[in-house]
Amino acid sequence: MRVLAQSLGLLAACSRGAAGLQASALVEDDPAADAVGPAPDATYRTRAHERLADREAAHLGAYDALLTTLAGVPTMYHSQHILSYVRDKDYGPSLLHGGCLYMPSNEAWKQFYVHVGHPYPPLFAEMMVARSFFSKCDAVASKAQRSLECTDGRILGAHKCVEARHVGEVQHHGSTIQLFLTDGHVALPPQWKHHIDLVSQSGDTLQRVEPEREAPLPKDKCSKSWKLPPVPEGRKLVVPTQYIVCSSNPSHPGIDREMLLDQARWMNIAYSGRSTYSPMDFDHEDIPEADMQMEFDLFKTNCTPSAFDDCARITFAHDKECAEQAFVESKFVARHNHDPFGLFTVIFVGDDKSGILGMAEFPQLTGEGQRELVVRVSTTGLRHFSSTNKALKLDTGYDEGDTVVHEAGHSLGLYHTFQGGCALDGDNVADTQPEGVRCGQVHADQELRQGRPRAQLHGLPRGRVHGRLHRAPEAARLVRV
Repeated sequence: MRVLAQSLGLLAACSRGAAGLQASALVEDDPAADAVGPAPDATYRTRAHERLADREAAHLGAYDALLTTLAGVPTMYHSQHILSYVRDKDYGPSLLHGGCLYMPSNEAWKQFYVHVGHPYPPLFAEMMVARSFFSKCDAVASKAQRSLECTDGRILGAHKCVEARHVGEVQHHGSTIQLFLTDGHVALPPQWKHHIDLVSQSGDTLQRVEPEREAPLPKDKCSKSWKLPPVPEGRKLVVPTQYIVCSSNPSHPGIDREMLLDQARWMNIAYSGRSTYSPMDFDHEDIPEADMQMEFDLFKTNCTPSAFDDCARITFAHDKECAEQAFVESKFVARHNHDPFGLFTVIFVGDDKSGILGMAEFPQLTGEGQRELVVRVSTTGLRHFSSTNKALKLDTGYDEGDTVVHEAGHSLGLYHTFQGGCALDGDNVADTQPEGVRCGQVHADQELRQGRPRAQLHGLPRGRVHGRLHRAPEAARLVRV
């Protein structure tokens, strides 16, 4: 199978929720010096709480006032968009009691995405607000005093001492919110911190998965998409596919074969250009979709379905290492890819500890035929997983099945449409316009000058994003049959 396409629309990216008003921290240059503060306050108020107390309008007003202030700080564009995302969620923490909010710079976000490529967006509420907002503005300073003190006015962050600069103040409903720009993250959810710590200790980063955006993309003889001949009508590339579920529990709770079969069906609908999506308020026009003339075939050949075998290539693996650390160690998934030349492999990570939604190796970097060339998706991104397992209280915005669609595109060689920022040949696909988002930085491209919200920033959902995967007819010409 030789794949020649190189473009990909943005998908939301990994675990859930919001918890606590204190930042977990680690002192710079002293990994052993854990400065763990008081246990997070699990009783903090959210938008849902304020709605019950008839204060929802005031809650939203506090966010809106902060967003207005952030709009005037060009080095905090990405924090602005993250805060806007959190604002609209029922689990968004309340800021009505006032205090200090520490938010990262664009450059700090860029470093975050080096390690956490496709994060699970609900965790942003925990990182950006619940654990980075202090009702008493001396909370960070007093916490740092219990360990090595930061110098030169810096405060204790999630991994190091970080500089904090006051950039604004909001007066709202009798309370004052102080806003600070930081050159690092004051807090990280435990899942992301655990993942970054493990990856950092191994000396590895996600650079092996997604090439540095400033560097030229690897090219092949088909990188000039406009020179490719059209795909013949009535022809289709059929990709033999297998699904493997890694779980710590041998009974694999919360997942069944019907769920996986429905995911496979949805994947083929998306690649045929027939999927539906819910337009967002920033979608000023219909999103074009294209029939990629591809099909991912999950069923074994020369097999007759029976009551004991539905002929689907589905394997349930009892593998704790794969189930928990698949996003950290590729060897844990590679050992389940027994036919790398013959099958397109998707691994569902049943008990992920990283807080990542999905990951895929690029064939330009991990050669076809290598066992590491697999798609990895957390079960939080499996179609209907969160809506079926309601007791887990996951955000149901990520169970439509688009994570597999998105990551499969990467595994076939497709890049994000914002690859290379505003560079003319950013993703090497002629019909996708350059996008002004790169590692959390926003550039003054035409869309931005027109005031179009950038909710499709790295890691954030943009409606039902499978409609953006192969979003223009030109992209359909990029796969040979």
